[in-house]
Amino acid sequence: MGNTMLQVLGDWLGSIPGRLSILGIAFATLFATMSGSSLASSTVMATVLTPEMEKQGYKKPMSLGRILGGGGLAMMIPPSGLAIILAAIAKISVAKILIGGAIPGLTLAAHCVGNGARTRSTGKPMIVLSRNSRCRAC
Repeated sequence: MGNTMLQVLGDWLGSIPGRLSILGIAFATLFATMSGSSLASSTVMATVLTPEMEKQGYKKPMSLGRILGGGGLAMMIPPSGLAIILAAIAKISVAKILIGGAIPGLTLAAHCVGNGARTRSTGKPMIVLSRNSRCRAC
């Protein structure tokens, strides 16, 4: 199923800059809506997408960052198994917590797609941190 999804999304995107980076986030978002598990999403993406990204010349940190970031989306996008467990423990409506995670999850996915396209086309990520930089809140 993962290879088929990857092929369909790849054909749909064509040859735009950062296609595999965008494809990774789109793949993670769609797989998250089907599985609801961040572990399953990350495992399938690592198995299917990592070899292809390395063949296309992506550096290992860039390809793994997309896979891990995409796996994290599955925690927010419904049907999230983690959100259902949280709702049960906190005695919150499952429907409300799932709806509350949909918009932030899709917004985060859109930001990751934009960052991936920009990084691949310009070579510069949106946020650059050096080894010596510190967060102002730290």
